[in-house]
Amino acid sequence: MKINTSQLVPSLIFPLVVGLTSGYLAMDGMAGFYENLVKPPLNPPGWIFGPVWTLLYITIGLSLYLFWSARGKASAKQKGYLFFILQLVCNFLWSLIFFNLHAILWGLVDIILMLILTITTIYYFNKISRNSALLLLPYLVWISFATYLNAAILFLNP
Repeated sequence: MKINTSQLVPSLIFPLVVGLTSGYLAMDGMAGFYENLVKPPLNPPGWIFGPVWTLLYITIGLSLYLFWSARGKASAKQKGYLFFILQLVCNFLWSLIFFNLHAILWGLVDIILMLILTITTIYYFNKISRNSALLLLPYLVWISFATYLNAAILFLNP
């Protein structure tokens, strides 16, 4: 398979920029607020989130590249792109909702929507490129874990 750098580079940069921008904008909200919350069991140390999210954004970008470079029905590709963008919008907004607005309940609503949109993205990506869908599975697992954390924090911090 020949690598098309004119598709690979933007595919990698797009989710990384979304994630880094969201993280940067939410940094002020993280200090103090998150540190003072009661955390659930299995809550990882704060330093792990940056490397994990960076790796996940890279795999999301590779998934987008494989989907973009694969041949397939235009209607299925359009739906795949639509759900990919929508789940990434939810991803971007979650940090701002949770950390900046301190809206734990609305963060949970957003992340559940992100889960649904990611599952739908995987469904449409799989119609075009099985490998692009498989690359989204670690992201889905992490979002599922983050949903647990968000729900538990909501419960533990009434």
